[in-house]
Amino acid sequence: ALLLKAKFLLKDDQLDQAISTLRTLIRNNPQLDEALVLLAQAYALTGSSELAENSFRQALSVNPTNPQAALSVASVLMRGNDLDRTEQVLVRALEGNPANENLLQALAQIRILKRDWAGTKQTINELDDKTALTHLLTAQMYQGLNDTTLAITQYESALKLDPSLIRAL
Repeated sequence: ALLLKAKFLLKDDQLDQAISTLRTLIRNNPQLDEALVLLAQAYALTGSSELAENSFRQALSVNPTNPQAALSVASVLMRGNDLDRTEQVLVRALEGNPANENLLQALAQIRILKRDWAGTKQTINELDDKTALTHLLTAQMYQGLNDTTLAITQYESALKLDPSLIRAL
């Protein structure tokens, strides 16, 4: 009941009440990762980024396969340029969510940055190959491999699916 109440409070932008409700809920159920994620989101909305990060990390320690927590912690680790730990967080989260497109896309991006082409290709093969982002990631991989022809083909495919990507290029 408290979790539902907190969701409604968040939806109604009653952040202080939502935070209070979630803290009560977590005090009584410290292993409830969904509540920890909601608390982190509420903190983020209030501008308390350090509290948000701590709550996301706590949610991830309770449930390492929680996709929202994993993506949020990965984002923090990326800002610190900690690619190895970022990859570990995403791989662990994918163990419980093997088809999660957001986790796979983030992992592909990390592996591109690490220049791990075999890992990138493996991850891209898990993605829906009909999306513009998959073509964009594939193009970046081929660009990293210095295969200009295949990179251009993939960039063109990405732009055909989503012309707004031209701004990202």
